[in-house]
Amino acid sequence: MGDIILRSRKVVVAWAVAADLDPGQLNPGHFLIGDRSYPEIDRVEWFTPEGARRKLNQAQGVFIDRLVEHLQNEHQTS
Repeated sequence: MGDIILRSRKVVVAWAVAADLDPGQLNPGHFLIGDRSYPEIDRVEWFTPEGARRKLNQAQGVFIDRLVEHLQNEHQTS
């Protein structure tokens, strides 16, 4: 649902998908630091909007706001 820049100047990009997705089947990409490989993400889970807010960095709550607004608008036009 767009991107944000944190105070640390890290850019965070988020997206949403309407699909029947099993989080356990996700195969994350990896990045290298020196000669060690690290996963891009540590795990994938489904959350309610309220649960997601508790898990995210406070600055990332805007992603939840955008998604909820999008879903409400989509529901109103259907």
